[in-house]
Amino acid sequence: MVTPNQLTLAVKPSDDSCFENYFVCPANQQAVSSLQDVCRSHELVYLWGSPQTGKTHLLQSVAARLSESFYLTFKELDSLDPALLEGLHELPVVCIDDIELIAGNKIWESAIFDLYNRMKEAGSSLLIGANMAPLSLPVSLKDLQSRLQSMLIYHLTSLNDEEKKEALQLRASHRGFELNAAVAGYIMARAGRSFDDLMRVLDALDDKTLETQRRLSIPLVRETLDW
Repeated sequence: MVTPNQLTLAVKPSDDSCFENYFVCPANQQAVSSLQDVCRSHELVYLWGSPQTGKTHLLQSVAARLSESFYLTFKELDSLDPALLEGLHELPVVCIDDIELIAGNKIWESAIFDLYNRMKEAGSSLLIGANMAPLSLPVSLKDLQSRLQSMLIYHLTSLNDEEKKEALQLRASHRGFELNAAVAGYIMARAGRSFDDLMRVLDALDDKTLETQRRLSIPLVRETLDW
């Protein structure tokens, strides 16, 4: 029997995953709105996007919003047993992340296929995350692929540089400190372009402002990051 809010996380996020600190660009608005409503609509949703588009963040946000939910990532597949999926259909929402990592594994493919059927029959919501569209997923069980293709499919797009700057400001605000446009622009001009790189910068600045009790400024950024 699954316990309420049983979350299996491969990596602890640097700050809590929630809808409030996910920056929604116009291209991703429909996907995010659908996920926010999923606990009421009992949908079967397939969410895919390239790395760092926020797929995992959104799936964890769904799971964290409900008192009874389950989140599972396949990033540590060797430590998992397919029996983990038994009984999950009793929960209102189940989120399965990184499904591309079990493609070609017949035991896991069969377990996901069975879970899909049980969730649909129970009228529960199943959310599946991947880094590719279901048609491109190299699964050997064709019945599973057809089930995945029948789900509501949403594609997350990557943020442009201006949107990344706004996302960085949103994350800073959620952590409790102000990152104004000038400082954010300074960071964007010098940091790596990946969102992981930007979040590492934010982590360092968060620590520095807490340590020094100084307002975040360009001189403080220079001092902290040796730029």
